[in-house]
Amino acid sequence: MVYSPVHEIEISAISDHIEMADLLYLIETIAFRSEQAGSHARKRAEELARSGFGIAEAAHIAYAEKMQASFISCDDKLIKKCLRSGINIWTGSPIMFCEKEDIK
Repeated sequence: MVYSPVHEIEISAISDHIEMADLLYLIETIAFRSEQAGSHARKRAEELARSGFGIAEAAHIAYAEKMQASFISCDDKLIKKCLRSGINIWTGSPIMFCEKEDIK
């Protein structure tokens, strides 16, 4: 999992404090953070936002691109938008990712 600063913003909006703490713990323990990704990802996120992506979507995608990570989403509309937009990384649903990686 690649860390994007947007993760903390989104998680902080969760009203269930146990769920919020669990997710913050996961990010702290398993997410990969790259200090070098910041300026490049910000510039790329701005490009993506200008092309019609939401700000949070753009940030997540930009960080994933910079780290050459797969972009996994449960939002079918977002996945289709990524595929139409020529995002530079693999994009798909959790099920598609498991199929791609032969995870059962």
